[in-house]
Amino acid sequence: MKAELVLAKHISLTTDMWTSTSNVSFTGLTAHYLNENNILTSKLLDCPRFSGRHTAENIVIEITKILQFYDIAGKIVSVTADHASNEKKVIRDLGLQYIGCFAHDLHLICSATLNNIPRLQALTEKASEIVTLTRKSSSAKERFESYQTSKPPLRLNQAVQHRWNSTYLMLMRIIELKQPISLFMAEERGYETFTADEWDDIEKAVAVLKPLYDATVEFSSEKYPTISKVIPTTNLLQKFYVKAMAENRPETVGHNLAKLILQDLKTRYGAAEEAHCLAIATMLDPRFKNKFRTLVTSLCKILHG
Repeated sequence: MKAELVLAKHISLTTDMWTSTSNVSFTGLTAHYLNENNILTSKLLDCPRFSGRHTAENIVIEITKILQFYDIAGKIVSVTADHASNEKKVIRDLGLQYIGCFAHDLHLICSATLNNIPRLQALTEKASEIVTLTRKSSSAKERFESYQTSKPPLRLNQAVQHRWNSTYLMLMRIIELKQPISLFMAEERGYETFTADEWDDIEKAVAVLKPLYDATVEFSSEKYPTISKVIPTTNLLQKFYVKAMAENRPETVGHNLAKLILQDLKTRYGAAEEAHCLAIATMLDPRFKNKFRTLVTSLCKILHG
């Protein structure tokens, strides 16, 4: 890895801190660069155990050790991290350019939105109870599978805390298995099946959340650059949610979900075109230079004052 990194002219980093299920902290640092064959490459530089308080000063010490070991400090052009205040300070203290993680922003938008619509929260909890029933009881699992025609039978997905897309995948699978679930729940004592209105709300929620899920998948890649897609993607998402609000009756789950997502998108990325790093990346992407002439022209005006 050292030999390969010597050949890299410019390197971008991604970093994050995380805690294992056994309550042990780690800090990860990954390098992204074009190799000698101009292929975008990602290498995990290190993921050492982190001791002590998670202060910016302590994190800087750990990252500096890694950069010195590989002798790449002078090649770093940017660092992408989440929006934790200590991570931002780390990057500033290292004298490097900070780029907020767009996928993490989408996670924050969805997590806040899902927690602010009581009816949707109740439906999510109800769906989670059904999933738990089919996973914890072997007899319940067999009964549920008996109502399915697909071979092998499909499993229900469980929502996981801190991962909003797992909630989306759970609700999407619930919709996919609507008929088997309805037949299964009709015979289960102590559990209520979904009403017609609840099924409609879940379907609307899945339809509204799908573009954010697709964007999250698109921006979670290591095989191609994604920063140039932030401005076009946020513009498309905002247009979608304006339309979704109009297509759903006021105060319904679909309408409220689209409204809250749109508000948060505007708050976080309403001025995305004024961010020089994002604007330059968009203009230099050959896929967008000719396709979005109006956008590129407006970005040029912003960059030149």
